[in-house]
Amino acid sequence: EMEPTVSSAINPALELSRAYRYIHNGRWRMAIIYMDHLETKYPHWGGLQLAKATAFMGMHETEKALSTLRSACYLGTQEACLKINLLDPPD
Repeated sequence: EMEPTVSSAINPALELSRAYRYIHNGRWRMAIIYMDHLETKYPHWGGLQLAKATAFMGMHETEKALSTLRSACYLGTQEACLKINLLDPPD
């Protein structure tokens, strides 16, 4: 189970929904492992980075979440940019 299978077919919405199911069920580590695999398939997807940050927040890994949110923001995911300001407001 700790080595989730990632299909070679291109179906990002279905794959991201699986990651969010792991998150919803509180299976934070499994979600992160699965999304690590998805990152090799979809390396520049801000929505995936946003989901991964959500899992890090669930694990109370705030610094990793912020780093991942910055990546998502850089990739153009505006929701991630807003969350950065909530978690780490400018001085």
